[in-house]
Amino acid sequence: MTYKENNSYFLKCLDLESMGFTLIDADDETYQFKKTDSKITIFLSVTIMSNRLYGLNSWLVYDEIEALIDSLMNKYQIEDVKRYPMTISFYKLRLSYSYMYEAYNTSFENKEKINDVSELVKKNINDEFIPLWEKYADLQVVNDEIIEKIPQSELSNYIVGKMSLKRLIIMKMCKNKNFDEYKNWLLNNREVEYSQKVEGSQKALLIFKDLIEYIERVY
Repeated sequence: MTYKENNSYFLKCLDLESMGFTLIDADDETYQFKKTDSKITIFLSVTIMSNRLYGLNSWLVYDEIEALIDSLMNKYQIEDVKRYPMTISFYKLRLSYSYMYEAYNTSFENKEKINDVSELVKKNINDEFIPLWEKYADLQVVNDEIIEKIPQSELSNYIVGKMSLKRLIIMKMCKNKNFDEYKNWLLNNREVEYSQKVEGSQKALLIFKDLIEYIERVY
């Protein structure tokens, strides 16, 4: 089979559509899938290079949070160059399953090998990704186990893109007791940057004040 035929056969074996996923984007190497469940969108990315599995990644999007951030960026005409939205990254939350080394190191030589790799990937989805999707679909878990336990300096590894704003929204939605302290700390930082005439600081301050007004009124 050709390279493209191998990829097509591999994706057919995975049968992600049976799990509710839809293919939304593809090139010669990377295939992006997503499915929406209530207010959560799950993304799953499969990368195939050099005729073997190269990458398997997933992340969660809280649609309400991303829509709120996007509305503020649009209001103040700030271009946010992102191909796909991402709220919670699983990069630091993933475990190392030994059988995935076999999956990454098996060449797509024939249908039998491709079937073997697809079975390992499906096992990984069941063992690792489904528990992550189910656990972190609950925003309270994000508040309790990420925001409350991960140092501020490391949070951007977990809460991705406009981390401080997203953290603030989540804290308010989850009625985090430290919300006011964090809000005031951020406000002070924005005001200091504005007083120092840091580039973009005026819009950043306006966005922050708009966000505070909204989440304190709504949540």
